Amino acid sequence: MSDDGNGKKDGQPIPTMTEASVRTLVSDILDATKGDKNDALERLVRRNERLQIEIDTVKKQVPEGGIILNAEQYKLYESYKALGKPTDLTTAISERNTLKSTAALRDRESQLRDAASAHDMNPNLLVRLALQDNLVVDEIRKEGEGDEAVKVAYVRVDEENSKPVRLDLYAKEEWSELGELSSDLESGATGSGPRFAPAQEKGSPPKSGPADLDSIRDKKVASGNYISF
Repeated sequence: MSDDGNGKKDGQPIPTMTEASVRTLVSDILDATKGDKNDALERLVRRNERLQIEIDTVKKQVPEGGIILNAEQYKLYESYKALGKPTDLTTAISERNTLKSTAALRDRESQLRDAASAHDMNPNLLVRLALQDNLVVDEIRKEGEGDEAVKVAYVRVDEENSKPVRLDLYAKEEWSELGELSSDLESGATGSGPRFAPAQEKGSPPKSGPADLDSIRDKKVASGNYISF
């Protein structure tokens, strides 16, 4: 191995010491040799040769393209290796994330169905509308006194700093444009909680807007009010 004169040896950068480190090393050697410069120079040469031998020995022990691990890194490497091949780990993590997402969606839909029951709404349609608007159930609680107490669901958009609102008020504000579907939302459930007022009498044509989810979604996308999930 040889220095090419450009700060590299065998194409690899040569490690360099800081100026302060060099001054300290020279000072220590001069002190050890009592100022004898020839002796100091000889010691530096021997030190350099010894270090070069150590470097060459380590390089021979490490395969080309290999790396050296300390004890802690090697222990961690062995732990990972015991788990299987990288491809197996990637597959396992992907499957786990899929299961977690499926379970989270199932729990979310279950909570929305409970909210639908509290407000005597069609659970299947509510789930579709709520997921379209990226809603989650914040809580379901009893409001009122004694026999007058009813369950009331509060929902919020699933994003940071979103404030909860009563489900029936949200439905009246955001979904009244669904027309006939707003009537469908109020049917097919068995709950006894408060229901939102429909946009028009059942059986009458919608006051405005189409009565299908795809068209409503397109309309919200165009207005900038649609939240993807």
